[in-house]
Amino acid sequence: MNQLSPINTPYVNIIFIKLKSKLPPRFQKYASFGIIPKIILTPVTFFILFLVMLIRPILIVQFYPVDWQIGHMLVITHANQLRNKNWNRKHKRKKITIYCFFGLVSSEYALTKIGQTIPVVRNHLAWNLNFYARQLPNTRIYYPEQTKIQHYEDLDPLINFTQEEKEEGRAFLGERIDKFVCLNVRDSAYNAHINKEFGASAKNWTNRNSDINSYRNAAEFLADIGYTVFRMGSIVASSFDFDNPKIIDYATNGMRTEFLDFYLAHECHFAISTSSGWDEIPTLFRRPLLLVNHFDPLMTLSKNCLVHPKMLFDTKSGRLLSLSETIDMHQSGKTNQKRYSLQDFGIEVIDMSSEDLVEAVTEMAQRVEGTFVETPEQKEMQAKLKHILSTHPKLQPTPNYYPIRAEFASCFLSRYPNFLDGLD
Repeated sequence: MNQLSPINTPYVNIIFIKLKSKLPPRFQKYASFGIIPKIILTPVTFFILFLVMLIRPILIVQFYPVDWQIGHMLVITHANQLRNKNWNRKHKRKKITIYCFFGLVSSEYALTKIGQTIPVVRNHLAWNLNFYARQLPNTRIYYPEQTKIQHYEDLDPLINFTQEEKEEGRAFLGERIDKFVCLNVRDSAYNAHINKEFGASAKNWTNRNSDINSYRNAAEFLADIGYTVFRMGSIVASSFDFDNPKIIDYATNGMRTEFLDFYLAHECHFAISTSSGWDEIPTLFRRPLLLVNHFDPLMTLSKNCLVHPKMLFDTKSGRLLSLSETIDMHQSGKTNQKRYSLQDFGIEVIDMSSEDLVEAVTEMAQRVEGTFVETPEQKEMQAKLKHILSTHPKLQPTPNYYPIRAEFASCFLSRYPNFLDGLD
C-alpha cells in the first residue's frame, strides 16, 4: 500500500467521474478540484449540521480537521480525545469530536484503525463539514498550539491490533529475533517525493535531517550486544546495507508494510529516531525513545524519552552555543526554517559524530536494561538541568510553547559541560 495516498469515497467518486466526463472540456479542470462532489454532498452536510445543532442541548458535537502527516494525525486525535475525556468527567453535557480527513493521508492503515475507535469522516464530506461548521458557533474546533502541550500519551492508544494481526506480527519476527530496536533517520527524500508527486505542502526542514551512514557504527554496536536493528522508513534517500543479518534495512528491502510500521514500534525494546512523525507511534505505545540529532531539544513532548541534540556553533566566536543562548535562538524565532536561515546569523548546525551516536545508544541500551550508572558529575549536571528546565521563565508550558518532559542524555552533558554555562 502506498505510504501517501488520496483518501477515497468510492461511490461518490464514481458519480463524480461520470458527471465530470459530461462537462465541456473548459469546465472539467474546475471539477478536478472536487467542486462537483462537494456540491452533491452539500444537502447531506446541511442535514448533519442540522442534527448537530438539534442535539446540542444534550450533546456537544464538534468537527476537527486533521493534518495528513502521521505525527499530526496521531497527536491531534489522541490529545483531543484526552481533552474530551477530561471534559466528560466533569460535565453532565458530554462532548464528542468527529475528525475530518480530506485530501492526502500518510498512512491508510493508521486512519482505518483510528476510524474503528473514534468518529472519522473522510474526503469531500469531511471538507464540507469542516468548511460549513466554521459558520456555526462552537462547532468547528482546532488547537494549533494547545494540542502540543497535552499529555497525549497518557491516553490508551486508539490503535489496537486484532488477534490475526498479532499472529501476523509474531510470524514476521519469528523465533530468531528476540529483542530488537527500531532506527528511524529523517532525510529529505520523503518530503521531496510528496512535494513532487502530489504538490503537498511539506518542508524539507534541512536542519532536522541526518545522514544514515553516520549511524553504521551505532547499529553494529547494537547488533554486537544482541539487538536486531530495523532501519525504518517509507521513502528514503539511500539504503543501509550490511552483511550482518541482525541489521535489517526494512525501509528498502521489500519487507515494509503500514501494519508492520506500527507493530514493530509496539514491540521494540526501544526506538531511536531523529524527530519525525514516526516518533509518535512508539510514543503512543509507551516504548522508550532515544532522540538523537534532535534539532529543537526544547520541543520534547514525550516523558519516556532521552535526548541528545544537535549543537549550534557560532562561527563568529568559534564556539558552541550554551543552553541559555540556544533558548534565546529558539524563542526569537531564528531557528524557524520557514522564515530564516541560521547561516545568515553566523550559526552552523553540528550533527552528532559517529562516536557520539555510539555513546548515546550505549547509554540508552543500559538505561532500558537497568544497568546504567551515572557518575556523581553527571548526577550534578542532570539536577542542574532539571532545575533550569522547570523554572526558566521562557520554558514554562504556555499556549505558545511546549513543555519539556524528556531527559537529556548524560553522555551529552559529559561531552559538552559548557552547555549549562550562564544558568543557575
